[in-house]
Amino acid sequence: MRNLAIIVLAAGGSRRLGEPKQLVAIRGEPLIRHVVRIATESGAENVIVVVGGNACDCVSAIEEIGVDIVCNPFWETGLASSIRIGIERAEATGAKAALLLLADQPFINSEVVAQYVERMNDKTDQIIAADHGAVVGPPMLFGSDWFSQLKQLEGDQGARHLVRVRKETIELVKWPDGSFDIDTPEDLKKVLEMS
Repeated sequence: MRNLAIIVLAAGGSRRLGEPKQLVAIRGEPLIRHVVRIATESGAENVIVVVGGNACDCVSAIEEIGVDIVCNPFWETGLASSIRIGIERAEATGAKAALLLLADQPFINSEVVAQYVERMNDKTDQIIAADHGAVVGPPMLFGSDWFSQLKQLEGDQGARHLVRVRKETIELVKWPDGSFDIDTPEDLKKVLEMS
């Protein structure tokens, strides 16, 4: 899978949670480590982790895994800057597609990532997103035709609106547990109860 870059977006400041969500222990492992480990188990040669807020602690949690760690100095401007930095690094490695994983989805697993890898093809305009039940969201895979638009995102804007533009032609991976992420203390409590 030389042409696939998996980009783990882990630069947020966790303002609403009040502690670094990337470092919250879920099933005995920091969340960022769990997500990065799942990415590396996919077989993709190119795993890029974008850190920003709490960068030193995040790097300490994953550095021995052996992934490409990139620091986003603009992380406080929002998610778009991390997507942009991740895509730029993916382009530099010659990636033909990029799978965006969020570091705050605690139930991501190898089976989910494998579905994206299996459906990836040589079509550079391909988009694959997760069907969470009520909504379509991350993880999201984009062929390289979308890289320029991903790099133009601004502020806290994620890639979801690009999926809406192509909603008739995107492929979907059914993953109801994708609706669970950790933004608030209530979210964390619920996830810990379910884990």
